[in-house]
Amino acid sequence: MVGGAASLILPSGKRVYDENIPENFKTAVQGPMELLEELRSETELNWSFISPAPNLIAGDKTGRFRLGEDHPVTDENGESKISVGDLAAAILDEIEKPQFIRKRFTVGY
Repeated sequence: MVGGAASLILPSGKRVYDENIPENFKTAVQGPMELLEELRSETELNWSFISPAPNLIAGDKTGRFRLGEDHPVTDENGESKISVGDLAAAILDEIEKPQFIRKRFTVGY
């Protein structure tokens, strides 16, 4: 499942949703967050849920990304971003060689 970054946990302990999502957009991102919670209580289905970096940018695959679980992957400046090409590569990697069965994961530079 491809979700959003809103449920990722920031260093403050709050979610991206709580600190970085404008009020008028919060309703739009609640669905994937609720689905993640439902999946976490699922007992029979093997699932994986990817939350892209909060800053999803245009760009091709570089293959130079890093993976994480519940916290955004950040660069040396504290920025969390990923290109659509590398997001697609991370998803395909998980399909071909699963590492996050029954887990959420994230990707960033």
